[in-house]
Amino acid sequence: MKFIKIWGLQHTATNYLEQILNRNFKDILVLVNQLGWKHGPIVRNIDWSGKNWVQNNPPDVNEMLQIKNDLESIKCYKNEIIQKFNNNEIYNIVVIKDVYDWYNGVKIKRIGSNYNSTKDVINVWNNMCNDYFDYYKVHKSNTIIFSYYKLRNNLHDCMKELIEKFEIKLYDKENFYNLNVHIGNDGKPVNGIPTKIYDYKNKTNNFIDDVAIINNITKFVNRKTYLKYLKISRIKK
Repeated sequence: MKFIKIWGLQHTATNYLEQILNRNFKDILVLVNQLGWKHGPIVRNIDWSGKNWVQNNPPDVNEMLQIKNDLESIKCYKNEIIQKFNNNEIYNIVVIKDVYDWYNGVKIKRIGSNYNSTKDVINVWNNMCNDYFDYYKVHKSNTIIFSYYKLRNNLHDCMKELIEKFEIKLYDKENFYNLNVHIGNDGKPVNGIPTKIYDYKNKTNNFIDDVAIINNITKFVNRKTYLKYLKISRIKK
């Protein structure tokens, strides 16, 4: 069994990635919020109380139930997870998104209500992306960073990279499956069934991906405003 942990800010297709992995790969367990809230900093140590497996500290009533369910879901793997974590054998997938695009998504979805200013929103992006890249510098062997746009527009190459680096296997040796449905906020398909998109061996693409891709047109802040707040020197502008 291989354990794959997903990380990424809100609206970076982490729900979509989770379902793609579960649909296509065998002998893996996808960790979503187990071990750490997927939209938070990458954990360096596991807190088995689960308090950092959710957004709020202290957790609210619903989050306490989520922690209980997440703990139960990996109960039988706990010793194996501890061993693999200590040996850097928990595999990590991080999804990053352009700050301007992410900022617009935050405002559109109204998840930025706790932010007092544009600078606050961008500071979150800065802090999280710096955390991702700091982690990656010392954990390159078990971590992959995907661009949101590559994941959505060139899924085949992303999955090929996963297969080669993490040495994981497809259920179907020749075909890869996408989801032909919109992914809801609960991470579940709204309707529909998976549909074949790739002949993996021959790399032929025979699908239409109707999962919504955010193309934000409304300009909440001009680029000169947000660029002055950016602190990520390792991302090419």
